[in-house]
Amino acid sequence: MNFRANIVNKFLSLSLLPFLSSSTLLYNNHIAQAQGTNIPFDVCFDLDSFVRPNISEQIALMKKRANGGRSSVSNLADSILWTGNVFVYNEYQGISGTGDHLIFQGLWSMIRDNESLGEKMSQCAFKLSDTNTFYTSGKTNSKTEIRLFKHKLKQIKWVNNKYIMTVEPSQSGLQISHYNKTRQHLASKNPVLIEVVDTNGKKIGSCREIFSCMF
Repeated sequence: MNFRANIVNKFLSLSLLPFLSSSTLLYNNHIAQAQGTNIPFDVCFDLDSFVRPNISEQIALMKKRANGGRSSVSNLADSILWTGNVFVYNEYQGISGTGDHLIFQGLWSMIRDNESLGEKMSQCAFKLSDTNTFYTSGKTNSKTEIRLFKHKLKQIKWVNNKYIMTVEPSQSGLQISHYNKTRQHLASKNPVLIEVVDTNGKKIGSCREIFSCMF
């Protein structure tokens, strides 16, 4: 079994049953939002002290454990998975995608070394996969996951048929949140714009990606 499979299996094999029923209840309803209103979100993981490993440590582990992928290792410093701080997931990434993101975002060390934190992260993954599928053939999944490094999600607004997310910068940390898409979004045949700004109003990035986006 390769390194990615080992990481994902550890991530997904943790006890999740007590959590699944509550996630189903939490995301049961989707409402039609008036323009300019706040969108509720649930923070399922919040670790202020998290810091990615340094890149030398990350590359050394990947060279030692990963099967192949030398070009990926050599290009790690330029990979958005490594350098990005904002990740928006509209679809469940599947086993392969989940493993890639856990490794390339530098989360392997936390999952490997701290089973309790790994379990909390796995609960977030199951929240998303509980309602969202992988490649839905045009069907809009009902939930969105926001994974933030060195930022905290403060507000989501529905304005002019787009989401505006306000985040607060910090020196460290990892936060994972979920929100239900609006009924207007679910009814739309086109990807809906997501804009991310900081608490000073500075734009961090935007996207209309169907599956995921990162910046």
